[in-house]
Amino acid sequence: MLTPGLPGWLPPAVGRAVAVIRDDGPPLNKELVLRLAADKRMEAVWREVGKRRRTWQGRTISNKPITWEEALGVFFLQAFHFAALPVPAITTAKLDGLCKAYERGAAQLRTLAKEMAQLNQSLPLSLLLQHECPTLWEDVDHGANIIKAAGQLQSIAAALANIHSPHIVARDFGKADERGYVRSLAEIARRLFGSPLYGTIATVANVALQPKSPITPKQVINWCSTNKGGQ
Repeated sequence: MLTPGLPGWLPPAVGRAVAVIRDDGPPLNKELVLRLAADKRMEAVWREVGKRRRTWQGRTISNKPITWEEALGVFFLQAFHFAALPVPAITTAKLDGLCKAYERGAAQLRTLAKEMAQLNQSLPLSLLLQHECPTLWEDVDHGANIIKAAGQLQSIAAALANIHSPHIVARDFGKADERGYVRSLAEIARRLFGSPLYGTIATVANVALQPKSPITPKQVINWCSTNKGGQ
């Protein structure tokens, strides 16, 4: 049964997803979800996606099999979430720079902790205590806390070094938000429907992001390409 107030061409599974976000989400999210649900341009999106049903052989998400209707719902929800919580594209060079910065920070903290330990050992403790001077000895956890912070920075560096994401690109061509959106959604389309659906992704991006200059299928192809610097 179609959710009241939504167009008749909207797939019922998508209508149910719309109802959940519309009823429970903040105002800005409601505006976005209704635009994705009711904008006339989206009718062509669902018509094009529907053509994939003839050859659809089932898919899995998080190791769980999903139905065709569930696949439509997942595609819509991802189109919504990628716009509501945008993750811009980032170059490999910038990501590598961030990784190295965290590694440097971790090394600096470990050096500081070592120096603090050496200072503690050289303190004339009895003299300081006699004159009630504050010392690092008053909190023996300072060094341990610094070592812990260093470990956290090192963990972040390791995580950054092992990220595999469509948001990571080889070059910066600008429009990082748009690139991040279409690359992510094209990957979802490929996983769900066996094709990146470049033209369809361009339409969804224009509806969701409302860019000043319309995103074209050619741009989507270039942004999603694995050659010619598209990544």
